[in-house]
Amino acid sequence: MFHLYGFTNRTIRKILLKNGFKDIKVYNSELTLGDPYSQSKIGNVLTWLKIVFYYVSQILYFISFGKITISTSLIVYARKEK
Repeated sequence: MFHLYGFTNRTIRKILLKNGFKDIKVYNSELTLGDPYSQSKIGNVLTWLKIVFYYVSQILYFISFGKITISTSLIVYARKEK
């Protein structure tokens, strides 16, 4: 699903907390490999660039103790009690 706006880790947490969610975890999502829309002129180089970007984002995530998430998509887990 595509969104008109990007949300930061902090914003996602604020929205979920305000709506009663707990145990919020936000992670960088792996990128799709290659060019799913066949628009790139650089072929396999794009795949390697995406792999490098993902690992750099993971390193930043871990050295910031989960505070820095830089990815085109994020995975969010949260729990809401009834």
